[in-house]
Amino acid sequence: MLLSSFFAQFRAVKNNFNQAYYSLVRNFGREKAVQMIQVVAQATREFGLLKQDFEEYVTKLKEQCLLK
Repeated sequence: MLLSSFFAQFRAVKNNFNQAYYSLVRNFGREKAVQMIQVVAQATREFGLLKQDFEEYVTKLKEQCLLK
């Protein structure tokens, strides 16, 4: 798997989260959608932090291995 496609999968998760939220707003209203989306919001935040950590590790790896 290419690293660029790996990062594309992270972006896809964000797009899917946004699509789910807007779909909930359309079907149930904003207040109900906020209540429903809180179920996955914490996991999504943790996933975002994990993504940032992963990007930092990849950057360090590139600096250490590819520039020599």
